[in-house]
Amino acid sequence: MKVRTLVIILLILSFSASINAQEEKIIDQVVAIVGQNIILESDIENQYYQYRMQSGIIGGGTSVRCQMLENILFQKLLLNQAEIDSVMITDTQIQQTMDQRLRYFIAQMGSRERFEEYYGKSVEEFKWYSRAPKFKITKSSIIILA
Repeated sequence: MKVRTLVIILLILSFSASINAQEEKIIDQVVAIVGQNIILESDIENQYYQYRMQSGIIGGGTSVRCQMLENILFQKLLLNQAEIDSVMITDTQIQQTMDQRLRYFIAQMGSRERFEEYYGKSVEEFKWYSRAPKFKITKSSIIILA
């Protein structure tokens, strides 16, 4: 009788542990921190895939990713120094830069429709998702808030 009760309790505990493990899903990792700015693994991967699309490269490239990390680190260092020097960037400037980059990516894809089909959302949704993160950042990872 005691063995049966112990087995049932262990099954319940393992089941509840697996449910808790499924609630938090790590989707990204922090690679570096520069001042108050973080660099995510996905930032490097996104730049790498854009580079591959533009250059027509197939396969992996560790050295290319290292160069991209170096470039991102340099950008974050400049951003950090700009914050120290009190350089202000307005929402209008951010919006203009985002629009400029979207126009570039749409031109790379060939049309707005192909861009929307590739990303699976409209340009407006893409802008909204770019500005409204839905995750919690910890020191070592990013967790989806569902």
